[in-house]
Amino acid sequence: MFSLLKTTKSRSTLKEKYNDSESEEEKCTEEASGSTYYSSQHRGGFQVDVLQHPAQSRRRLGQPTPTSGTEEASGSTYYRSQNRGAKYVDSKLRAGNKEATDEELEKMLDKIMIIFIFIYGKDVFEALYKKDLAKHLLVGKSASVDAEKSMLSKLKHECGAAFTSKFEGMFKDIELSKDTMIQFKQYMQNQNVPGNIELTVNMLTMGYWPTYMPMEVHLPPEMVKLQEIFKTFYLGKHSGRKLQWQSTLGHCVLKAEFKEGKKELQVSLFQTLVLLMFIEGEEFSLEEIKQATGIEDGELRRILQSLACGKARVLAKNPKGKDIEDDDKFICHDDFKHKLFRIKINQIQKSR
Repeated sequence: MFSLLKTTKSRSTLKEKYNDSESEEEKCTEEASGSTYYSSQHRGGFQVDVLQHPAQSRRRLGQPTPTSGTEEASGSTYYRSQNRGAKYVDSKLRAGNKEATDEELEKMLDKIMIIFIFIYGKDVFEALYKKDLAKHLLVGKSASVDAEKSMLSKLKHECGAAFTSKFEGMFKDIELSKDTMIQFKQYMQNQNVPGNIELTVNMLTMGYWPTYMPMEVHLPPEMVKLQEIFKTFYLGKHSGRKLQWQSTLGHCVLKAEFKEGKKELQVSLFQTLVLLMFIEGEEFSLEEIKQATGIEDGELRRILQSLACGKARVLAKNPKGKDIEDDDKFICHDDFKHKLFRIKINQIQKSR
């Protein structure tokens, strides 16, 4: 059975809106991704490390609208060339890339820029690159921060400061968030918060970061309380701003105990909410999980599919099958085995 350890770490995201007399460009929303530690009843072991990425709005980037067969082919090529360019950059800059040393990576970026020069239009590349950069910065998926900044410098040299201003703002948000968290930890020392709780938050300016759709879910009371404490702290220093947590981008590290032994599970916040239910009960239906978590039906089915039908099946469903049906029942897979201690359970992507 899953059970919660003494300490649980979770991260959440909020966005912040300026309401003071700033320019229209500056009247934007900030978000925060944070981590929370909290204690619970002694019923076994879950330690959660949740990361909720920021949800910000940005302008809708243009793309050719084909009106004929020739234009359709041209528009498709236009998109594919920028998409492949951005994805190639992502593959070289994200964590886990061990193909090159720093010097070799720098030479590779120079070659990428030669191709970049000949890309017609840069809007699609800009949107995709921003999305990938956000993942690198917020989830720690960057192979090298120096390489990220080097790429940014090359883009600025080629396209000008206006093209890279939002990217630079993303780096600035991360640095400012680190300073804010030093102050928040000092603030927390004077708060009478039960349990071993620690919250880390990244405040992200809406105008800089990609757009994320918010989704309201039912968080554990410990997480909600930590969010409120941070909100009081932050708005006390920055009046006139609106904060909104973005739960769709949350990620956690759960410490779970199976018959084979203890494991750490890298999961999303939504996956975490589902797994935490099995602290209080042994079997749940799809409808019961939906009511308890507040997760939208389609999203919940994909989550349960990842937990009960994927490679790492920490839940078992009855009857067995690859799809999630209305009458399915779910239990904790106590006999779960895996050769790794820390296991990443990937989410099922929404089909397009």
